[in-house]
Amino acid sequence: MKKLQYLLVCILIFTIVACSSKNNDITNPISNANLNDNNGNNSKIITTSYTIHGIDEKYNGSWKFFNADDNGNIPVDITIKDGGVSGLVISNGQSQNAVSFTKDHIYSTPTPEENQYYDRYFGYIISEGAWVGEIHFPTYDDETVGYVYVTNKNTSEIIIGMINKDASVKDGIDNDKFYGTYIVNDNGKERKLEIKVDFLTYSENGEVKVKVPSKFFTGMVGDNFKGYSVLEGILYSGIWINSDNNTWTPSKGLYFEYYDYNNKLEIQLKEDGTPISAKYNKKTTTISPDNLLYTK
Repeated sequence: MKKLQYLLVCILIFTIVACSSKNNDITNPISNANLNDNNGNNSKIITTSYTIHGIDEKYNGSWKFFNADDNGNIPVDITIKDGGVSGLVISNGQSQNAVSFTKDHIYSTPTPEENQYYDRYFGYIISEGAWVGEIHFPTYDDETVGYVYVTNKNTSEIIIGMINKDASVKDGIDNDKFYGTYIVNDNGKERKLEIKVDFLTYSENGEVKVKVPSKFFTGMVGDNFKGYSVLEGILYSGIWINSDNNTWTPSKGLYFEYYDYNNKLEIQLKEDGTPISAKYNKKTTTISPDNLLYTK
């Protein structure tokens, strides 16, 4: 009889754990209602440390938003004031539609260190209606570039790009010796790199993997390196283009490196949309290694 009781208790515990784990993600947020006991009483209230609303006024002003879309080289003016952000645009096909988020739907915690993400950015969690995501600002005095990544849970719409406090014109990939189409066949996979004045596009077997506005890039010179990289911000920070002969006039082609650092927070919400946690699952995926020479 005792063995039977013990077995029933184990089954009950397993069932509780399994059911609760299903409510722990961004599309099915944790709900207080799911924690009621058998008598309908709330047995545990979910608390959150995300009690601060709005963006700090030190970030107030006009910023340039470089959208990761076909218009990405032409920045959009956005405004940060009264704790909110206005003027953002949707990145996948609806760039004419401005999106704003108010102070009441932008969250952080009272402990500054808990809001520091990706090593050196101060971040806020956005949760307004179906929109959930993040906005980050540089913490170093000599940096001006931040990052926005917000998705709509009900549609495929996404807002992604970099924000820049510096309004000066960026050079981007300005060396026409780098322009052109470069290809390498890698074990049956055709990798293609297209560089134009406005965009860098990388594709595999005809499928576009990434399309980066030229203005995201900065010219670089180093040991055995003359080329471009995305130096500012964390969007596409793992991309490098290097001349094959350490000059600004490549002889055969270019080396193209692309590493995806998974710069997206895993955000958990309460049923009312309040954030519970935001964690960075740090991992690196090699898209294009450093030993492949792309030739025209």
